[in-house]
Amino acid sequence: MRSQQSRDREPKNMKKQFEKVGQIHITGQHIDITDPCYDADVWCRTSIENMAPGMYNCMVAYREEAGYRYVSCARIVLADGDKDCLKQLEERIKRGRSWRYVGDIGVDAGIAGFFDGEKPDFSDSEWAEHCNWMREKDTETKKQNGGRASYWYIRCLPQTEKDGFWTSSGYGDGGYSAHAIHSIIDGKRMTTAAEIRFL
Repeated sequence: MRSQQSRDREPKNMKKQFEKVGQIHITGQHIDITDPCYDADVWCRTSIENMAPGMYNCMVAYREEAGYRYVSCARIVLADGDKDCLKQLEERIKRGRSWRYVGDIGVDAGIAGFFDGEKPDFSDSEWAEHCNWMREKDTETKKQNGGRASYWYIRCLPQTEKDGFWTSSGYGDGGYSAHAIHSIIDGKRMTTAAEIRFL
């Protein structure tokens, strides 16, 4: 079993190249990290209660294998606020030594991500609409990218009018670890970046 320290740090030989794909607004201090298909009473999800409110950059890293492209990591990073704090955050992310393990999540629908506030429980009809929306997004991105899907989604959920950012989950269903970076903001320890490591 990997030690807590090894789970916190990103191995030097596993450095990933991230691309910014958009932004979400986190309005409060709570986010859910989960497969969006799960209801609130499902055990294999996690949350963060000390999230710094603000705009967050949504970032994706990919892995190419045998002609296929997989999402290896999904990340959100605080994008507004004190310039010194943001500069320090950027430097800590580059060093890769400030990540702290916050929990494991399960995946059952092949997707997982970050949701402002509490992710709503979807009724059967709402989940069907959600899946149709994702299929439409996949069709759009394939047209834009020469037939290649992007495997990420950003949406203001109609049930809560709050943002979510989620991606495909590496090779698919399974268990994955979530990690976070904390910063001191106005004298308080707040989470300013979070990621899910798929591959």
